[in-house]
Amino acid sequence: MQETCIAPTHCSPAELVDQLATLTSGCLHVADSTLEWFIYVQRGQLVYATNNADPFERLERYLKGLPQMSDLSNSDLRTQVRQMEQETPPENFTADYQALRWLIDQGHCDGASLSNLASKMSAEVLESYLLLPEGDYEVHTRSMGELPSICQLELESLWPRMWERLDQWNAMAPRINSPYQRPYLIGEERARQKLSPKMADKLSRLLLGFNFRQLAMLLQQDELALCRRFAPLINEGIIVLREPLSPHDRLPRLSQAYIKTSEPSAPFSSGGPRSGPLSSSPSADSSFLNVDGDSSQQRTWKIVCIDDSPTVLREIQRFLQQEIFEITMIDDSQKALMKIISIKPDLILLDASMPALDGYQVCTMIRKSSLLKHIPVVMVTGNKGLLDRARAKMAGTTDYLTKPFTQKDLLQIVLRYLSD
Repeated sequence: MQETCIAPTHCSPAELVDQLATLTSGCLHVADSTLEWFIYVQRGQLVYATNNADPFERLERYLKGLPQMSDLSNSDLRTQVRQMEQETPPENFTADYQALRWLIDQGHCDGASLSNLASKMSAEVLESYLLLPEGDYEVHTRSMGELPSICQLELESLWPRMWERLDQWNAMAPRINSPYQRPYLIGEERARQKLSPKMADKLSRLLLGFNFRQLAMLLQQDELALCRRFAPLINEGIIVLREPLSPHDRLPRLSQAYIKTSEPSAPFSSGGPRSGPLSSSPSADSSFLNVDGDSSQQRTWKIVCIDDSPTVLREIQRFLQQEIFEITMIDDSQKALMKIISIKPDLILLDASMPALDGYQVCTMIRKSSLLKHIPVVMVTGNKGLLDRARAKMAGTTDYLTKPFTQKDLLQIVLRYLSD
C-alpha cells in the first residue's frame, strides 16, 4: 500500500480533517501512542472510518441490529465472519469494511442496509477520534487500492452531526466519560428503596459487565439515549460505572477541554461545539427497559452448557445470571443431544474433555443433525495448542473459550453469538 508521510504538526485531530479535503482518494492515517485511526475517502467523500480498537467487535455488534441478518444464526456464516478476523494480517486495515462487502456479495444482506450500517460504524469511530487531544501527530496518507465503495458521505454535512452528538455526550461528563464504561447496580437493597421491585430486579440481572454500547444493542436502543436514561440513577449512586475493558480503555474520554479545543478549521467550523448546556436528562423510568410492558415481548436467549464438572456449571450460571438468558445445565454428555433438540437453544457451550462422549464427539453429532446444525457451538477447553483448535474446527465448532475464563471472557463470547 503506497504511503506518504506528512510532517508532524502541533494541532488537534479535528484540524487534520482538512487533509481529507485535499485527497481525491486515499486514507488519512493518524497514530497516537496507543491506537491507530484510518479515515477513507473516495472522490472527496467519506467512505469509511475505523480504528484498531477491536473493529470486528464493533462490526458484529452493529450486524446484530439488522433484522435481515437473522441468518447470522447459521453457524457456517458465523464461522466464516469470525475466521475473516482470525486470518486478517496486522497490516490489513480494511478487514472489517471488506467483511461488509463480502456479506453483500454473498447475498446475506442488501447494499442499502449495509451502507447505513457502515455510516453508523464510521460515526462511532469519528466520535472518539474527535476527542483526541491536541498534540504532535504522525500522519500518513495511504493509497487504498481496490476498496469497493459501500457508502459515501458528504463531509460538510457529517461534521455538524458529529459535534451535536459530542455536545450531548459532554453534557453527561465527567460522570459518564466513555460509552464503553460498564454500569453496575451498587446494591439491590438500596435500589429497591428508590425503584420499583420490577425495575430493581431487571437492573440487577442486566448490569453484569456489558458496556453502554453493548447494552444498547441488547435493548435495541441508541447508546446516547440509554446513557441519558441511566444518568439520574448514576447521579444518585444507584448505578456505579466501571472502567472500559481493553482495548476500549485506550480510547480518549469525554472532556470539556478536548471538545473546546477540537473545533476544526474552515470549511468545517460550522460543525463546531455549540454553546449552552443541554436540557436536563429525563428521569429514569421503567419503560426503556420494558419492565412494565408485555413480558412476552422481551427477548430471552436460551443457552445450553454441557460439562461434567458441577463447579464449572455453577460458575457459568453465576456469570450469566441475567434476565435475558435462560440457562440449561447438562452434566451427562450422553443425554445431551436429546435435551438440546427439545430446548432448541440459541447457543451451546460445550466442554471438550468429558467421559463417555467428549465435546468433539458431541459437536460432530450436533452438526449432523438437521435440527441443530445451525446453532453456534463454543468449545470450552483448557487446551491451548493448535492441534486442539484444529480438532475443534474439524468437529464443527463455531468458536472456543479457554479455561480458566473470567466473566468478561464469557460475556464477550456469548454476546458475539446472540441473535435477535
